[in-house]
Amino acid sequence: MVAGAGLVTCVLLMLVALPASDVAAGADAGRPGLDGEPARAVRREAARPRAAGCAWDATLASTAGRTNEGARDARPLEPPRPTAFADRSALALDPAADGARDGAAKSLEKTIAKLEKKLAKSEAKEAKAAGKLAEAEQLELDGQDALAAAELLPETTKKEQKAKAKAIKKANKLLAKAAKRQAKWSGVIAQQQAKQDALQDEIDELESQLTVEQLSGAPTLTLAPGGLDALDFAWDALEGAAGYELAWSATAGVDPDAADGSAAVDGTSYRLDPQDTGMFVHAVLRARAGEVVSPASNEVAALLPAWDETFAPDWADVEPLDVIALDYDPELSETGNGARLKTAVGALQPGDRLEVGAGTWSIASKWEIAKAGTAQAPIFVVAADGARPVITRPDASQNVINVGSGGPARYLCLRGFEITGGSAGVRFVDCQEVWFDRNDVHGTGEAALTANQVDTDRMFITRNHLHDTSGYGEGMYLGANNGAVIMSRAVIALNHVHDTGGLQGDGIELKQGSWGNRIVGNFIHDTHYPCLLVYGTDGAERNLIERNVLMRSQDNTLQVQGEAIVRDNLIVGGNVGVHSHDHQGLTRDLELVHNTIVNDGKATNLTSWNGREGMVCANNVVYSGTNKSLNFTGGSSGVAIAGNVVVGQVVGATTGFVQGVGLADFVDLLWEGGAYEAVPAAGAAMLGAGDASYATGVDLLGNARGQSVTAGCIDAP
Repeated sequence: MVAGAGLVTCVLLMLVALPASDVAAGADAGRPGLDGEPARAVRREAARPRAAGCAWDATLASTAGRTNEGARDARPLEPPRPTAFADRSALALDPAADGARDGAAKSLEKTIAKLEKKLAKSEAKEAKAAGKLAEAEQLELDGQDALAAAELLPETTKKEQKAKAKAIKKANKLLAKAAKRQAKWSGVIAQQQAKQDALQDEIDELESQLTVEQLSGAPTLTLAPGGLDALDFAWDALEGAAGYELAWSATAGVDPDAADGSAAVDGTSYRLDPQDTGMFVHAVLRARAGEVVSPASNEVAALLPAWDETFAPDWADVEPLDVIALDYDPELSETGNGARLKTAVGALQPGDRLEVGAGTWSIASKWEIAKAGTAQAPIFVVAADGARPVITRPDASQNVINVGSGGPARYLCLRGFEITGGSAGVRFVDCQEVWFDRNDVHGTGEAALTANQVDTDRMFITRNHLHDTSGYGEGMYLGANNGAVIMSRAVIALNHVHDTGGLQGDGIELKQGSWGNRIVGNFIHDTHYPCLLVYGTDGAERNLIERNVLMRSQDNTLQVQGEAIVRDNLIVGGNVGVHSHDHQGLTRDLELVHNTIVNDGKATNLTSWNGREGMVCANNVVYSGTNKSLNFTGGSSGVAIAGNVVVGQVVGATTGFVQGVGLADFVDLLWEGGAYEAVPAAGAAMLGAGDASYATGVDLLGNARGQSVTAGCIDAP
């Protein structure tokens, strides 16, 4: 992590009939089932290289307050759909200036063309002189040969002496003639080369000016939506650019000459890996042509959490016993290749690693993966290096993949696939020690992922991109109502979940009775129902919800019943920021600590807290623009309340908080989440306002907290 890292200004973009057959059979209680040239030419080209040729919608639809309890109700409203990462300084050029610039460029190009014609004529003269010089050099060789031959002539008689002297004289005349011609043509060559150097210098100067004209614009930088394990930057080629420089920093307002990191790029894309930066990234791009540098591009910002080895299972690094390559067969159809994939997975044994090549693998029949490896010999089904295989179905009558259906799945990893179509994308059934990592699940008829048929234990759902769902539309639906099915000891980390639509569309929903789960470092935004909805554990080990970024739900942004530790989260926008009440169980043993909750409407709705055991509300920043901040609707007797900073009316409590100023307390944050640089500003009310008794070890960015306790999810910079 980068010390003192800042938050993002703005981040990423972004009724079907119930499926038949096995899909309906999986219903849980109270819920339908979800199933090279001369040197001078090179110099000229280097002087004039040629390259091959969003703001967020901050307006949210208003919705009636809802608690998501009881039967599912239809929600006709679609979630807002921002189209791209926000541009902090989008370039807007004056058309008149563009026209003047084009005219100047044409004039420069015309002058350069004339000089290049002169240069070409000089080069032709030089070439002709070089030919004459070669002839003179040959003449010298002929003279030397003649002289050598003359010196070998006999000279015993006067006649022979006279003939030899005559031959030597003739050879010397030939040598003198050769020397004279060499001097002449060497002089011509030197003259033309000097002329060419002068012309080339003039051309270079004019081409430098022309390059400035060509790079007077700026490139446009975009950031492709994806998972949270890497950032994929892209841009269109800029006329005249020979290369590019991407620069990034942890805070907004990136200075390319003083950035935290940078990379020189020859092409028009770049992947930034987590080890190169901190959790939140701001980036700009400049084009280069020799010594000329373009203005900086628009600034984009994104979330890139650091990987923690505890997010992976213990067997993650076990070496395979056998590696099997499965390449796509272009002679077969998509369904033909899908059948090959299904067969190959079905034949795997403990210790096998199947590496699947790029292509679309369509599974035409129900696909059940019931494979059991061991801790010493796990089974991996992964994308081949550099490949992004697509797994899909020709219809939505089945889920794309059913894991642990038809038999248990154990010590199994699925990684690196794009999964689209079908009913649910992936349904987990009898699963323990299953790792679902770095997959892109989207365009499903129902939820992206479900685990609601059989109890699951020690699942690892990490670094996935889940988006654009339909039907009931959850990103993850985990467990079943009233504890009928539970998930335990799972790790749900670094997933990017957004644009979950349909009838409900929670980002992640963890049902009643599920316990001991870690929900860490996820980025969830633009959901229909809550970004994150977590029920209680029925008295079992509490769930941990920490260091998540939750934004812009059309419902409650975070809804949590109880029996959980909720700490170091950033929660922005939504109908209600944080809602907590009795729901299939009693609200109890709930700690709400070091969160930043910002909403134009009601920031919190903390009902059923009065007189309940184990309730803590400490060191939070809770700001409402127009409504209540801390809202203990039933009272707060017995609740530990300390170190909070509030803006907005407090209901049901009289101590444990101080007043904040408002959004001026942050570097750059908006009520609805269009910008959320939630780093405390200089002199902010939350600095030193926290209670040390409730301080967490690290903040949202993973930085150790200082001795002077700052309230909210990010410590003092």
